Amino acid sequence: MTPPGSDDRELDRYKSLLEEAVTFTNIVQWKRVASEWLRENLSNHTHKSIIELMYEHRDQVRQKQETRPHWKDLHKYHFDFVIPVKGISVFIETVFDDGATIDDCIITVVSMHPSSQ
Repeated sequence: MTPPGSDDRELDRYKSLLEEAVTFTNIVQWKRVASEWLRENLSNHTHKSIIELMYEHRDQVRQKQETRPHWKDLHKYHFDFVIPVKGISVFIETVFDDGATIDDCIITVVSMHPSSQ
């Protein structure tokens, strides 16, 4: 059953795009703050290795309706992961630009930090 405030079609497209992102590196973009956090805190990992972890944990992604005033006009949802990396739980927040075709879609990693869960 779909959680309230989510969209099965968009979630399925997001997961399909993650599969493509394992092979094609230009599908996932990184905000500078997320990229810097990765470099400073998980130096043994790369953008590609984190994308691979996101793909491995794709069935755990949480699609949440965007409610923050600055972001809700840009994105209807954000997609969040909590993934174990190097013995810590890492929260990864992404947004999804759902294009007309799968070739027009982009996932952007906007934030990474230790999870409070």
